[in-house]
Amino acid sequence: MPAGVTTWAAYRDLRDELLARLRDALPLDAVLLPLHGAMVAYGPDGQWIDDAEGDLIARVRTLVGPNTVIGVHIDLHCHLTQAMLDGCDTPSDATFVLRRLLERRVEGAAVAMMWDPIARHLARAAGAGARLTLRLGGKMGPASGDPLDLDVIVTTRRGQVLGLEPFTDFGITPDRHRILVVKSIQHFHAAFAPIAAEVVYMAAPGAVAPIMQQIPLVRIDPRKDPWVEDPFAEG
Repeated sequence: MPAGVTTWAAYRDLRDELLARLRDALPLDAVLLPLHGAMVAYGPDGQWIDDAEGDLIARVRTLVGPNTVIGVHIDLHCHLTQAMLDGCDTPSDATFVLRRLLERRVEGAAVAMMWDPIARHLARAAGAGARLTLRLGGKMGPASGDPLDLDVIVTTRRGQVLGLEPFTDFGITPDRHRILVVKSIQHFHAAFAPIAAEVVYMAAPGAVAPIMQQIPLVRIDPRKDPWVEDPFAEG
């Protein structure tokens, strides 16, 4: 899931564990790395490792040698760097949209999913059929909004809504609602577009802005869409 800069300890430990397991498996005909393609990590000296995937791939290449095929699976929105070619979560508890629906007294709406392990733990301890008042969401900081008091289905695992199951598995019938709000960038589309009269993308507040120009990027080449209307016009 999209997040901030990866800590040095986390990146170092994950990288070294992968390399150690790879070393134990040598020799290999091929290596397939299922990476994301946009990680930035802190280095041991506090400086950023701008291309963490490139750093990892280079280390894998050094380990397996020049004759082993290295394949890399990355997202289409990855930052494809020369090092990658030479080698290859949001808090999920924001309440802004839900609060607006309540303030406007919108009826026939359903929202999925809200990450709140504390609410889930308390609800599970209360037992099936119990009713209790909980403060939902808004726990990770200002970018998550304020917590709300609601009857709601929550999850302990962050993730985008990929299909109808977050609704249907809990007895919520999507086609009986006028509005369905899903926390997802694009992965929802295959399941929800066929049942929707209209799909509306919202630029709601939160930790990761869906409008690239609103993200306070500090290491970016702006000679590309959406910063340039026609990026192919130059040069």
